[in-house]
Amino acid sequence: MSRSLLIVGAGGHGRVVADAARLTGQWKKIAFIDDLYPGLCHSASWPVIGVVADLDNLDGAWSEVVVAIGNNATRL
Repeated sequence: MSRSLLIVGAGGHGRVVADAARLTGQWKKIAFIDDLYPGLCHSASWPVIGVVADLDNLDGAWSEVVVAIGNNATRL
């Protein structure tokens, strides 16, 4: 299975995480989920594919998931 990374939070911190992940070359596919979806469909060059509540439905579709929400209270 090729590695895929789903990032929770498509804001500035999430984009930094995505860019760092891209630079490592370890993930074939990178995408975001963010509660601003569907109004927000892309963050930089990566797609936003759903909202945080969709995470349960995406189980098994992504090899790794990371929370990259910059706001401490929201992240908790």
